[in-house]
Amino acid sequence: MIETRDLHAILISACKKLERDFAYEELGARLDTIRVKIVDAKELSHTLCGRKERRFYHVPAYYDPNKHVIYLNETMLFQENDTTVFIICYHELLHAISHHRNYQEENTNIFQSGAKIEQFSYQFYNCSNRLLNEGIVQFLTNYYNNADDNAYAYSSETKLIRKAAQLIGMTPFKRALLFGNLDSLESAFDGLFGAYSFRSFSKLLDKKEYAHAEALLTPLSVMVLSPLLQESLSSA
Repeated sequence: MIETRDLHAILISACKKLERDFAYEELGARLDTIRVKIVDAKELSHTLCGRKERRFYHVPAYYDPNKHVIYLNETMLFQENDTTVFIICYHELLHAISHHRNYQEENTNIFQSGAKIEQFSYQFYNCSNRLLNEGIVQFLTNYYNNADDNAYAYSSETKLIRKAAQLIGMTPFKRALLFGNLDSLESAFDGLFGAYSFRSFSKLLDKKEYAHAEALLTPLSVMVLSPLLQESLSSA
């Protein structure tokens, strides 16, 4: 069984690795503000939904951006090996150091956590970019730790983000997550894949329509040149 002190040791190890992987001025200050709570499955479920529900017992960990707390589910983590626990801790820490911003637009309160946007107003709630955000976090986690995309959570989202990053580069994704620069990511996306492709891609991820999302990841130059190439070949 993984004891509490071992979970702390793995978490600290993940934290040190994160500092090496993402070296920027504000990182130390962000890490210093994170709180960590080690709980059992029932308590973690209660923090997620306000009551003990078995469907949440299997969640190994999660980061609450409103409280700036990482919850580690020792009931589940005790069943995993150290490598898996390390990857889970790294993932949650990456959520915790991501950009956070709370602001108002007319009567709507908007909370940004990484690339995820939550909108609150009277009798209204909307969340966008949720699975985009998870995909970015898990992709960066896997990339910096040489982890298999198929071995961890959000594998479909992760593989699609990896494909997009191979085409537009990692920097727009890192800046969106760590500094809230969604405009640059959207511009890079739309410039390569066509107008409104970023918002369409994110919405398709949230709907888990992965095949349609992948179909968007075709550069405009390929879509334009392909018919010309076909015509050239047919007339040759």
